[in-house]
Amino acid sequence: MAPNDPSTTHAAPDYTPYFCEENIYRLAARRDLIGDQAEVVFITNARAAVACWFQRAAPEPGQALVWDYHVVLVDPHATGPRLWDLDCILGCPLPAATWLAATFQDPTQVPARYHPSFRVVAAEAFLRDFATDRSHMRTRHGWRKPPPPWTPPGPVDGVAMNLDLFRDADPTRGPGTVLDRRAFTRHLGL
Repeated sequence: MAPNDPSTTHAAPDYTPYFCEENIYRLAARRDLIGDQAEVVFITNARAAVACWFQRAAPEPGQALVWDYHVVLVDPHATGPRLWDLDCILGCPLPAATWLAATFQDPTQVPARYHPSFRVVAAEAFLRDFATDRSHMRTRHGWRKPPPPWTPPGPVDGVAMNLDLFRDADPTRGPGTVLDRRAFTRHLGL
């Protein structure tokens, strides 16, 4: 299902380009679309430069887009894990194996500086603990990209912005577990 696809039986997930963490936050709350054991996955690395293919914002079809971070959702569906990447042009959700192979090309062909790390956080914990004031999308001149029409998540315990905890590739900081591609593949049962 593509975001905002009127042919689906459920209302499509909310989507605003360049606000993947908020798109996934709203999707994680959609019990009509995802299961109870869903996980939110922040994709980044120590350089904040991850090459992803088949992304809407890519400069040209077939070219990689380098995100500083990206956020997706894993739904442990009865037929196998499904991956919700609302920025993927191949469809959504996709079987996790299909998404992984398409989004992250052969690692022997991609410079190591663009290899992903995956911070896996239970969706319930993400819904409870995530807060953003969208300050990372503002400059002194205004918005980098137009913001979503909804109110941003948070604050949590008086903190208006904790995005950096979630998008940190350091496994000693932040919630959840940080995995490399091989460990993430095993985590998905692939």
